[in-house]
Amino acid sequence: MGVWDRLRPRRPREPEPPPLPESVTNPALESLIARGAQGEPVDLVGALLEATLVMPTSGPVVADLEDFDPLLYARGQVQMLAVFTSLDRARSATDLVRGALAVPGRGLLPLVPDGFGLGVNPGQEFAFELSPDRVRTAVGRARRGERATPLTPEHYQAIGTALERVAPPGWVALDLTVVCVGPETRSRLGVRMRDGSVVKATGPVPREVTRLLREFRRAVYRPGLGTWFTAHVAVEAAGRISIEADYENPPPMEPAPEAWREDLRRFRRDPEHVPDWLRARAAPPTPPASGGARRARG
Repeated sequence: MGVWDRLRPRRPREPEPPPLPESVTNPALESLIARGAQGEPVDLVGALLEATLVMPTSGPVVADLEDFDPLLYARGQVQMLAVFTSLDRARSATDLVRGALAVPGRGLLPLVPDGFGLGVNPGQEFAFELSPDRVRTAVGRARRGERATPLTPEHYQAIGTALERVAPPGWVALDLTVVCVGPETRSRLGVRMRDGSVVKATGPVPREVTRLLREFRRAVYRPGLGTWFTAHVAVEAAGRISIEADYENPPPMEPAPEAWREDLRRFRRDPEHVPDWLRARAAPPTPPASGGARRARG
């Protein structure tokens, strides 16, 4: 190259596309999915937060991610975002894969649009799905930096066994909702029968169950970020059990007003982590108006 060639304007170099995530594998997550499919109580969302997943696209991946087109599929009326535990699994699921990104699960979940679900390995052996509601719950866990649940398989077993004791013969599923606010605990248990009907349990929710869930609530509290208000426990007669906690939405059962203020004293939240509905419920009571109209003297 001559000396003058150095002064000629050069064509800008095209940015290199991100490399394909060939090395991403998730044997631990796949093992957990398999154990969950066998009915073992596992925290798939917690494992998902810690994993690195493959997000394929039907178009090329450029450095600025312009026109990135993730793969979607329908589950009924719900659009599902497809991700995979490895690039090989993505390629074996569909021939539409033209590129892919490696995305940490903790960073992926907040990217799922409102109203969309998430499918891991759809159509594959090691697969599971999160509905839009479960995605929102998982996003809350991701934003709080929450790790895997402190509940052990023994905790799950104890909760499931205790609930089975108050289920009538012929039950197929139990749906327990527990609300914890300050000193109050409220619960509602529905029992689904073989014919599809929903009946009441044969007794109250065992105290052992609410005690374990309150311990769980204390264990996942993070200073400044708070803890959950509602826990949903689903038990199937086939042996499966799942527990999901809701940190951000109003509970379906309303405690006494003072319970909200007591809860914020016990589980402090920074102002930016206090939803408007919680701020309104925990507001001090308005003092009665004073100095009404005076009676005229005759």
